[in-house]
Amino acid sequence: MDDLLPYSPETHVLWNSYATAVMAFLIEEGLEPWLDEEADVYFRHQAELYVLVTHTADARSFQLVHLPLYAIPDHLSRLQVHEAVAYAQGKVPLGRLIVLEAHVNAEVRSWLPNHDAWRSVFWKSLEALVALRQAFQSRLSVQVN
Repeated sequence: MDDLLPYSPETHVLWNSYATAVMAFLIEEGLEPWLDEEADVYFRHQAELYVLVTHTADARSFQLVHLPLYAIPDHLSRLQVHEAVAYAQGKVPLGRLIVLEAHVNAEVRSWLPNHDAWRSVFWKSLEALVALRQAFQSRLSVQVN
């Protein structure tokens, strides 16, 4: 993540209007966002890393991602991971967990009616990702112990 750019007037001109609005919103909300070279906005919440995908410059296409949610240790079977994913998805219907080769990601995607609607779904989407992580990790801890 060496390519992340902190907020500054010099880098501000590189952003699209969606990224600019997200940065301003997150700063107002007390989060400390930063931008990558593709104009996606990163921030931390409860010590976890999230990205709001803004490089598309289309605020109607809302995508909030937890990267990575969980690194899969060698001692866990893929079946245990998938069972924990199914459990978490059953508990938290908003959002989805994605099992990749070495880790699990979580995301919330929405197609919104207008370019300002993302503000109204941001906190609920973030809460959903937190709840997905907690449900997933609680199920894994039960399976491992």
